Amino acid sequence: MAIDYSTECSGYAFYDIENKKLLNFGVVESRKGKGKNKLEKTLGRLNNMADDLVALLDTEVEAIVIEEINVGRSRKGQKTLCGGHFILMVKMGEWIRKIHYIDSDGRDGWRTRLGIKLTAQERIHNKELKKLNKTLKTKLPDRSIITRKHACIAYVNRTFGLSLVESENDAADAIGIGWGYLHE
Repeated sequence: MAIDYSTECSGYAFYDIENKKLLNFGVVESRKGKGKNKLEKTLGRLNNMADDLVALLDTEVEAIVIEEINVGRSRKGQKTLCGGHFILMVKMGEWIRKIHYIDSDGRDGWRTRLGIKLTAQERIHNKELKKLNKTLKTKLPDRSIITRKHACIAYVNRTFGLSLVESENDAADAIGIGWGYLHE
């Protein structure tokens, strides 16, 4: 099982390790947490996410691959993500022995291993949009920028004959994480 863990929506993918075959994939969306304040609600949401991911496990799972936490944009968001990972590990119980963490980028990252990166044209496109944003003194919608998530969706669609779209990027990343692990 490969997991692209997030506090709002986590992607998952199951593989047949022996045959390196994608079996199933999807997302688990967070459910609201109960509580009197924002912190209690956040903890409830993280607990719910962990429970839903653990509920997908069965006795045949040989390995659980989770993407390492990347540097976040906000301290609060980073803390929440780290806390969610910790809650997930605690809830894994006996499954914790089967967890393997994998980097997303860098020398040993799953994207690097699979050759997932922006093309030269995509990098030029992004650079031109950033210049345009400065000229207009406004910011175009974020979806105008082509990201590594877009590159992963394209790779997964080509490799597995799927037709995932931008809103399914968490599932695509989970598929990529598992595929990168199998090609370690």
